Amino acid sequence: MLSVFDLFSVGIGPSSSHTVAPMRAARAFLESLDHAGSLGDVCTLSVELYGSLAATGRAHGTGKALLLGFEGEDPATVDVATIERRVAQIRRRHRVSLLGRHEITFEESTDVILHRDELLPIHPNAMRFSAWRADGSAISSRTSYSIGGGFVLDDITAQRPAITKVPHPFTSAGQLLHLCETSGLRISDVVLEPPCAARRRASRRVARQGPPYDAPDRRGHEDEVQGDRAGWPGTEHHRVLRATLRRTGSVGAAALGQGRR
Repeated sequence: MLSVFDLFSVGIGPSSSHTVAPMRAARAFLESLDHAGSLGDVCTLSVELYGSLAATGRAHGTGKALLLGFEGEDPATVDVATIERRVAQIRRRHRVSLLGRHEITFEESTDVILHRDELLPIHPNAMRFSAWRADGSAISSRTSYSIGGGFVLDDITAQRPAITKVPHPFTSAGQLLHLCETSGLRISDVVLEPPCAARRRASRRVARQGPPYDAPDRRGHEDEVQGDRAGWPGTEHHRVLRATLRRTGSVGAAALGQGRR
């Protein structure tokens, strides 16, 4: 389930479709190999890019994002002060450390393949990752799609999309307005209830299990607790978004007023 809070993601720029999604997809592919116990068998790795990723990815930092993703970085937590130095070192040495643990040769000019004039059927901005052993036998291959906003869809979930039950389902603006008229709820109430309910469930789990680590500075924790008492995420950004939604009663107005790429 995607919520209005998922629309505001942290990334390295300049385009979430060209950097955030490729970094996430590259890391996810290698994590799947690691989970299967075959990461250490990888000798050769390649990625084929399609659509806009192939046509304009070089200028928009797609190659850089892929290299960082291969090394296990996440768009929201990567140390941006070290990105240029790390990417330059990878390109100079022609070596990449998969998930920071298993180093292989990686030649960007040949291992990143650009299909500028070819599109795949599910979505034009596609990435096909492949890994091989030293003897040339294939280990695994996966196709992922950058569908906008940093979101990634792979070829498995595209065939079997997840279905999440929500308290007030609607599929069109007309249904949303009718739902508000008949229930007495505001648009913001309808849209924000699912993520807030999920937040409350997550907070209850944390309360039962206890904090995962010792945190001497409790200010951030108190913000979260105060937010959860009201049924909302407690970060400053979410509080601003929440206030805007309540004031306007419109998700669209909040997205326009608070949007940040």
